[in-house]
Amino acid sequence: LAALHADRARIISGDTEREIPASDVQVGDLIRVRPGEKIPVDGEIVEGETAVDESIVTGEGIPVEKSPGDTVTGATMNTVGLLVIRATRVGEETVLSQIVRLVETAQADKAPIQRFADAVANVFVPVVVSIALITFLTWYVALDATLSFALTAAMAVLVIACPCALGLATPTAILVGSGIGLQRGILFKRASVLERIAGLQTLLLDKTGTLTSGRPKVTDVLALHGYDEQEVLRLATGVEQGSTHPLAKAVTQEAQRRQIEGYKFTEVREEGGRGISGRLNDDLLQVGSVRFMAAASINMTPFQDSVQVLQDQGKTIVYVARNQDIIGLIGLTDTVRADAAAAIRRLRSLGLRLVMVTGDHERAARAVAQAVGVDEVEADVLPQEKSDLVERYQTKGEMVGMVGDGINDAP
Repeated sequence: LAALHADRARIISGDTEREIPASDVQVGDLIRVRPGEKIPVDGEIVEGETAVDESIVTGEGIPVEKSPGDTVTGATMNTVGLLVIRATRVGEETVLSQIVRLVETAQADKAPIQRFADAVANVFVPVVVSIALITFLTWYVALDATLSFALTAAMAVLVIACPCALGLATPTAILVGSGIGLQRGILFKRASVLERIAGLQTLLLDKTGTLTSGRPKVTDVLALHGYDEQEVLRLATGVEQGSTHPLAKAVTQEAQRRQIEGYKFTEVREEGGRGISGRLNDDLLQVGSVRFMAAASINMTPFQDSVQVLQDQGKTIVYVARNQDIIGLIGLTDTVRADAAAAIRRLRSLGLRLVMVTGDHERAARAVAQAVGVDEVEADVLPQEKSDLVERYQTKGEMVGMVGDGINDAP
């Protein structure tokens, strides 16, 4: 977890810029972050617009649009725009450092059986040492044996009755069990979980990256004004093929899958995670979000009904416009993993109550839950609220498990 921190930061002092270790950043420092770089500390955007890939912290695969005044989290990735941020939390105060501390605390916990073994060892050790001493004195003093023989007898008592096995067996078993779990992507919150896991009643399941792939994929292409799906994709992938934005990559990958080659565009301009534009001969093509289209005063009412349907399914929408007229839209979603539904069926057959937990809004969450076969949903849950959610279910008297893949799930 600690290795996820950015190593270096680019500090702005007046008109100069210098690179320093990220650990030397102070609260209030201005930091420049280029596209494709990690954000070194928690801060607030002063200049620039972008889309930030926060999946490392939140698990959500779709980058979040950010503009001046918005907050950013250390270790997340700036995807497209040039940013200047003001550091607000550094060092041990950052979100990532707090998560590291929570995990350290969890790992220091002892299982009940280990506490019992330690309590027994506290009595057992002095008793065995006393018996060994009595053995030595009996042979050497009372029975007048040689020093060598008496020492051998005393050592035999220590070796045979050695409490090392008692002290080592339980922590070794816990170490091996948790090690095998980690190799399979499972973090045990406490050592006691290994002892109590057979009594599980409720399992909380993170959505993004756990039940879903964590990467956006094109699911719908709609066309208007005499265009067809193929032409909409050809235009969109032509202008987006140079972008590093995950949604743009998903569009170009769909075009490649359909063996559609994009047109060659000129004057391509990308605007901080909102959208991208370019010229094809004398035509202006714009591809982007609803905010991007609204800023360009493009009328989107022709697709109003279709947009509502896609949004109800929890899909992200990319609009395609040519010369100020909307000609198509592309629906993208974080697709359900192929093995998710089968895994849910197996867990349900164990008699477990399954609850999906996500930061997505209710409609998107319900669509995924229905696809995988989960009945209960906890939506709009912030990353820092997940631990609280687990505790809330525990206060109902239930034995609770949590399945997740993001570092925000680790605590």
